[in-house]
Amino acid sequence: MQTLKLTAAALTLSLLASALSPHAMAQQGGVQIGGNANNTTLLNQNTNAAIGLGAKANTRVGSIQDTTVGGNLNNTTLVNQNTNAA
Repeated sequence: MQTLKLTAAALTLSLLASALSPHAMAQQGGVQIGGNANNTTLLNQNTNAAIGLGAKANTRVGSIQDTTVGGNLNNTTLVNQNTNAA
C-alpha cells in the first residue's frame, strides 16, 4: 500500500511538472542587460519534422529576441547534423 501511494505521488508530481513547464519557458517581455552578454549554444544531431498541409519545420537556435544589451553581445552557435523536414 505504501508503494502505491509513493507511485501515485511521483506520477502526480511528474504530470504537474510537465503541465507547467511550457508556461515557464514561454515568458512574455524582453530582457535588459546592463553590461556584456555571452551566449553559447551547442546543437548536435537535431531533427525537426512537420507533417500536414502548410506545415513548416524549422529550428531556431541561439536566437536572441526582445533583448537590450548595454555592452557587447557575443553569440556563438555550433550546429552539427541538423535536419529539418516538412
